[in-house]
Amino acid sequence: MWQTQEAAFAQFKVWECAAVAVIFFLSPNIMLQALLILMTTALFISCGAFLFLTIVTEKPSTVRS
Repeated sequence: MWQTQEAAFAQFKVWECAAVAVIFFLSPNIMLQALLILMTTALFISCGAFLFLTIVTEKPSTVRS
């Protein structure tokens, strides 16, 4: 289980860096309102994906005695 958490954290860092790079390179070329809409949309998508993955992966374990 620990390796899965490490992989998930590494994947999170990759996407975080990619998002920062995209915003950094786009910021001089787009208006503030468009930037805020883009960031808000990305926030909702990421929260929705996190909730979906949490629900899917956290299945109740059946304990056999």
